Amino acid sequence: MQRKFVCLLIAALCLILLLSACNKNKTDSDKYEQVQYEVINPETLKDKAISQWYEDSYWRNAAHSVNHIDGYEYVLIGAGEVPTGGYSVSITKAQKEDETIVFYANLMPPAQGAPVTQAITYPHILVRFPTKEAITVKAELDMSRMPKNGDEVKPTDEVNQNKTPEEQKTQEITGKYVGQIDANSVEITIDGKPQAFRISQQVKEYIEKENIDTGRSVTIKYRQSSSGQEIIEITVLPK
Repeated sequence: MQRKFVCLLIAALCLILLLSACNKNKTDSDKYEQVQYEVINPETLKDKAISQWYEDSYWRNAAHSVNHIDGYEYVLIGAGEVPTGGYSVSITKAQKEDETIVFYANLMPPAQGAPVTQAITYPHILVRFPTKEAITVKAELDMSRMPKNGDEVKPTDEVNQNKTPEEQKTQEITGKYVGQIDANSVEITIDGKPQAFRISQQVKEYIEKENIDTGRSVTIKYRQSSSGQEIIEITVLPK
């Protein structure tokens, strides 16, 4: 009788532990509320106050936010000074943690062999999300992909010294499609290194139409714009 009681007690404890673990996993997965945001092209800013705030902030290595009268919280995530062009900032996720909106982002270096300007640049990304009240915002920017000394990307005049100015504007390269980072950018692996690229509406529609799988080989034509590397054409290669 006593042995049977002990067995039942052990079984009950195991069941309690199992249920606790399930509840914990469910709580962890549902803990944070995802935040929907919109990437903004700084060149489209028309409000003088927001434009001035952007000009005063984009070059700093920090996250800045401001609540505006148009009902949006504007967030600017900057990586600070980098030695050449071709770098970009991409957001991997945004979520509400307690009473704080946290953006997780990566600093993406230019693709290997890509043409870059031989000038100091300030990669950043500008986004906004609707909110009625000011809220605390912070960003976690991963800069681990930044090349180390001796592994810097060569500037345009070294990589493309035999190319015409028109050829330098648009580049073509093959890589592996990873997926969309957000509504306006995708990640493609070039020579084993993930790179972020901006996409036009036309390219976005093509990607949605073709339903490109992760790991699929693609050829892209891209150029350097004020907001980073921008794909102007993408083609899925045969399997």
